[in-house]
Amino acid sequence: MTEILFQLNTSHLDDLAYLEQLSFSQPWTRKQLLALLQQQQNSPFRCYGITRQKKLAGYLSFYELDKEIEILNLAVAREFQRCGYASKLLTALFAQGSKQNVQSVILEVRISNHAALALYKKFSFQEIGRRHGYYQDSGEDALIMQAPCNPQPGEKYAFS
Repeated sequence: MTEILFQLNTSHLDDLAYLEQLSFSQPWTRKQLLALLQQQQNSPFRCYGITRQKKLAGYLSFYELDKEIEILNLAVAREFQRCGYASKLLTALFAQGSKQNVQSVILEVRISNHAALALYKKFSFQEIGRRHGYYQDSGEDALIMQAPCNPQPGEKYAFS
């Protein structure tokens, strides 16, 4: 089955909001998502998805700020987890960033999110800091991680 990576827009709002609700304990609201999707043309915010079987399998949202990309959210639907979709989204992100001379990619992740930490380490992310009590729902710390924005070896994926 072929996956398609593409920029999400307001026509994808229902699927995006549903995946957001399933994926995060503090999800963005539908209203917040709509506002962000509407301003993609005029802001540094970007949101890309990957489909499988005509369903939104996952998405990645980020800010592209001069020489840095800040990942905001990365989520994959449960039924598609451990199938490589998060890696494909990150590979496409690094490819796009390196074409635009982005130097680094930064993100925050829950210290208890071991699956995400393992994924990020595969992409050369390293801990550069910690936000104590960052997550309001649990008081859990967030690790701040950063990686150089180098194209990833292996299969090539790109956003369309």
